[in-house]
Amino acid sequence: LLRDSSHNHLSSLPKVLPIEEKDMESAIKAMVQPLQEEDFVTEEYMQSVLSREEMSSTSLNYIALPHGNPAMVHNTRLMIGRMDQPLLWDDSKVSCAFLFAVSAEMLREKPMLFNTFYRTMADPNVEESIKKLQMEKNLPDEVFRQKLFHILR
Repeated sequence: LLRDSSHNHLSSLPKVLPIEEKDMESAIKAMVQPLQEEDFVTEEYMQSVLSREEMSSTSLNYIALPHGNPAMVHNTRLMIGRMDQPLLWDDSKVSCAFLFAVSAEMLREKPMLFNTFYRTMADPNVEESIKKLQMEKNLPDEVFRQKLFHILR
């Protein structure tokens, strides 16, 4: 699902970010900011992600899948936020968030991309494996990403 070579739907490898923020809104801002700096998304994208969370939470049990308006995404990119401490996300304690910024163009080409991603991530076994992976202390981001790829294959 996250592989560049076989599924050419990610414009670049998912970026893993350490998240030290203590609340959901700050964590989302920390994940969106690099996307804005690299011009992957518009300035308005951040508010679209926060508005989406207000409609209904994107948290599952231990992970969250925040996302915003595809019309505000120039280039599809996945940001993976690794919380140093689980944080309260609606009524869940989230230790990892996957901000999937999918462009409208990408959704036209691959209409089931986000649904497939969501279904994969919402699998209780996948979520439990990600929680265990996130609990491994002092795991470098690159090793975390490789192990994550292994879980999501």
